[in-house]
Amino acid sequence: MRVSQLLAPILFALSGCASVSEPFLPRMPAPPPGTDVVRLTGMVGGTLTVHQGCVKISQPDAGRLVTVIWHHETVLAKPPRSGLVNSLTGWFYPFGSVVSVGGGYLPDEAARAMYPAAAARCEGPYATGWFPMERVAP
Repeated sequence: MRVSQLLAPILFALSGCASVSEPFLPRMPAPPPGTDVVRLTGMVGGTLTVHQGCVKISQPDAGRLVTVIWHHETVLAKPPRSGLVNSLTGWFYPFGSVVSVGGGYLPDEAARAMYPAAAARCEGPYATGWFPMERVAP
């Protein structure tokens, strides 16, 4: 057997690994310059996770996965890290960590009307979310 015949399946398998897509992160658009950002002051908490390709917060005690529409400063971490980053503070939140974020729950109808792309890809229930700008002691 030739070396090229041995390498072909390995290269094919590796190319499949490279094509893994990143999770979908539903986000609010950035506000227009010179305007203030409105932040709901409720709280949404649970385990930061990816479910069916969408970034969500898992709340096993309530038996649900919440699709969070994140404020514009929340971004996906760059590999090799896996999680979210607050681009204003640089703080990293790995998938699998327990988080509490500011925000509030959205009725499904409101989420579909205000964020149709997110609602088309990720099922509810829905909430908005933002990471605090200061670290809070547990």
